[in-house]
Amino acid sequence: MKSMGRTLHTDIPKSAIHDKQNMTSGDKINSHSPIKLPLYRRFTTLSILLHCSSIILLPCLYFYLWTFESLWPFLIVYSVYTYILDDTPTTGASIYRTSTFWRTLSIYKGFIDYFPIITHRTVPLPPTLEEKTVKKVCLPSWTRALPNTVIRFLKYSGLISEKERTVISEEAIGPRYIFACHPHGVISLGITGLLCWGGKSQITKTKITEGVNFSLKDFEIDNPKDVEDDSQTTHHILLSSKSFASLFPGIKTHLLTISTQFLLPFYRDYIMALGVGLVTKSGIASLLKKNRSVAIVIGGAHESLLAKQGSNKIVLNKRKGFIKIALQNCNRSDTVSNLTEEQIDQKVMDGKWNCEMSNIAIVPTYIYGENNIHNVFNTTEYTQQTPGQENEKSKLLNLLLKMQLRLKNLTGFTIPIVNSRSIFNYDFGLLPYRRKVDIVVGKPIYITRKFGSNVGDEVTQEEIDYFHSLYIEQLMRLWKDNRMFCSPTDEELSIVY
Repeated sequence: MKSMGRTLHTDIPKSAIHDKQNMTSGDKINSHSPIKLPLYRRFTTLSILLHCSSIILLPCLYFYLWTFESLWPFLIVYSVYTYILDDTPTTGASIYRTSTFWRTLSIYKGFIDYFPIITHRTVPLPPTLEEKTVKKVCLPSWTRALPNTVIRFLKYSGLISEKERTVISEEAIGPRYIFACHPHGVISLGITGLLCWGGKSQITKTKITEGVNFSLKDFEIDNPKDVEDDSQTTHHILLSSKSFASLFPGIKTHLLTISTQFLLPFYRDYIMALGVGLVTKSGIASLLKKNRSVAIVIGGAHESLLAKQGSNKIVLNKRKGFIKIALQNCNRSDTVSNLTEEQIDQKVMDGKWNCEMSNIAIVPTYIYGENNIHNVFNTTEYTQQTPGQENEKSKLLNLLLKMQLRLKNLTGFTIPIVNSRSIFNYDFGLLPYRRKVDIVVGKPIYITRKFGSNVGDEVTQEEIDYFHSLYIEQLMRLWKDNRMFCSPTDEELSIVY
């Protein structure tokens, strides 16, 4: 393993640093992309372009194919199956739609390298699953994602049958995790890139110096110098990688999104192939029951309206549903546990787990730089104007904010006003800037039933408030300990709603 600091990686050309400089210095730079650039750099731009435009291109492709009469039978079958029979997002069967082939394509490695996105592990997380190859009598593996009605029809018609097959069996050997991620940013590209790429990558060491402010030069050097020790600083080491699978083996995690994205033809199949699931109570519970972990961007659409460069404002005070779901799915109560809190804390630091501990944990996760990859016109700053001080600009932005909130209430998502970069220029477009994103994964908080409640009892507000307060405390500590990953212009972390 080798050490690395808060710097752009050497596999990214130095010409890529212009976005970081533009963010922090505000200096005027060349607005057009140079003609002579490394081919791989162009490939990473293509990767991010294809992913960001897929939500528009794939539904458009669906409707365009209807212009060919020869494709109507296929499209009719697809439409009936998708919108009438297919319930995989709500039953958790979408895990069988996840494609290892698709998630390991080079294009998603290009997605990671575009920024780049680096993940940092504060403590080891015990694996959830252990895979074994066994022989058993079953249906073909591809039928697992089909609705029961379709399976019964295929069995009745003799198209499929049960017979002895060699399959990969998954055995639960550890807890399941709810990765609670902040902030949302415009479209959560950081956590999307991390979880949608299923490849492996080198693990390195990152030395974190707490209490140190960094200047612009620290972002540009290839061989960062160690910060000198003094009485005001402390250090700790994180393991870092571009690959989630490399840092957390045995933990299969699904990013969750809103139901409206599963209404878009072709696009819904695309995101399920990447392992994306449904962020509803039934969707989360179904994945947890199948020994899968989930990643939830807690702030949601409301938090996307707060996204702007340098901002670290999050929505958390009223977001307690993920705590309640964890309590409903845990298997331990304080009244029957034989482990003290000190013993559990020690096992957490050692990355160990045993059956005396809860089988579900919430993991605070902070994405440094998520809000810096787009230029966002923040409409929320004009919601509270002093009477008599309103101007035409504030009235217009207030109207835009009302429209954004109305869209969020109707559809579950909203559209921030964004102007960032494009393919061949750096001052206008919708693509994100090429700026480093650091994802720091904190210590797991093992969830148990408290205050006399037993497993299966109705969850009480007292339990929810206890773990919610504990979660906020852990998140704030995670932010403070790793604020080295902030840019020089970043604000302090604050919970605004």
